[in-house]
Amino acid sequence: MDSTRADTQKIRNLLSTGKLKARSIIQVSEVCDNDDADLEDLLDTGFYLQLVNGAYTTELQPRLKVSDIATGSPRIVKRVEAYFSTKQLGRFNHYRPATYFLGNQGQLLPKLSDKTLDRAETLATKVNALLSQ
Repeated sequence: MDSTRADTQKIRNLLSTGKLKARSIIQVSEVCDNDDADLEDLLDTGFYLQLVNGAYTTELQPRLKVSDIATGSPRIVKRVEAYFSTKQLGRFNHYRPATYFLGNQGQLLPKLSDKTLDRAETLATKVNALLSQ
């Protein structure tokens, strides 16, 4: 699941009351470099912006660059949302880049970095370990 520091505290509370079983969920922050992380944070920032630019070709002129969203939240989606708000581009829909990725997998998958693939593998390993319990 996506995670923020606030989510982590909520999860701890659910665990302590027995409403959630220990190790029944995996937070994305467990495999990313940030305490606050969404599924999109498994991807490198530059790659994610390729998806955003591909999904928003009409709205993003000029194309969004890493330097445009270099500061702010550690969560890439939150930084893109802030950029959209500042530039008055409307509401950022994080499903559009995901849809663009799915529709262009053949071209985009070879561009995934080794670091991204390592994070995805770590997440898959954690999920598989839970399934085998």
